[in-house]
Amino acid sequence: MAHQVKIVVRGTVQGVFFRDETVNKVAEINGGQNKVVGCVRNMADGSVYICALSEDKSALEELSAWAHHGPERAKVKKIEEEWTFVRDTSKYSDFTKLRGLYADRAQKHLYSALAEDGTEGPEQLTPDSGVETINSPAVEG
Repeated sequence: MAHQVKIVVRGTVQGVFFRDETVNKVAEINGGQNKVVGCVRNMADGSVYICALSEDKSALEELSAWAHHGPERAKVKKIEEEWTFVRDTSKYSDFTKLRGLYADRAQKHLYSALAEDGTEGPEQLTPDSGVETINSPAVEG
């Protein structure tokens, strides 16, 4: 079983290179390996959504800790996290920055396998979805 964390970051998080820096942070954590796979994308409500999977929980915890402040220009106001398990990560080859219409298609493809495990994809993570922070206090600014 692999660990999965879904993170919704709210505040001034779009237009400040949050997605690019998330990809860079994952590359740093991975250290040339693919320990962490998944995606990051901007959401219509102004938040940034991160879905990361790994057999190494500490790698995901490092990403989560970084997301609480993000890149220098970001102003993180609130973090929502959901920690779960998935059967395996072999369907995901890397960590990807998604965008535009392609992102919607890729997102559905990326999470179709997760639906088999009974987990939610980002389309269910809306401001009213009631995602609770788990293992991480909300950051209020």
